[in-house]
Amino acid sequence: KAGGKPLRALFQELIAQPLRLAHTEYPSTSARPVLPVGWHQAQPVSATVAGLAAAGLVSNAPELMRFVHAIFEDDGFLTPTLRRELTHFVGIAPERGAYGLGVARGELRGVRYWYHGGLLRGFLSGFYWFPDQGQAMVVLLNRSDTQGEARHRQLFEAGACRLVRKTCR
Repeated sequence: KAGGKPLRALFQELIAQPLRLAHTEYPSTSARPVLPVGWHQAQPVSATVAGLAAAGLVSNAPELMRFVHAIFEDDGFLTPTLRRELTHFVGIAPERGAYGLGVARGELRGVRYWYHGGLLRGFLSGFYWFPDQGQAMVVLLNRSDTQGEARHRQLFEAGACRLVRKTCR
């Protein structure tokens, strides 16, 4: 209860309402929300409230894009101090890049990007911010096996190259 309120209430008050995220929420175990179906090793997997990873948010691409733009561009959403902490990257391992306050740093063919990803059995997600271009991208996939990971990477690379208008063949 950081801030004296349950996490769901703080999320609604500080993030969802100001950004008008009507379809982004922490599902309640009592509400029994309708959740998407994903795929893992050619088997359907239904997301369950108990199985939601880490933060456990459920959202869609347009609202994730709004969130990404808010945290990296909107000077009224995060304080300058918090934005600096978010993007103060510390090396964690050479092959893993560097990590800030919930956001990692990567590079694709000379193009810098910052990202955060999620993985839940049956689902892969990621949002990407290209600071030099001021562009964002969201990749959502309802498949989490090896083929899903390869497809996610394919979609990310193709989208990134298109966003920054760079030939990536």
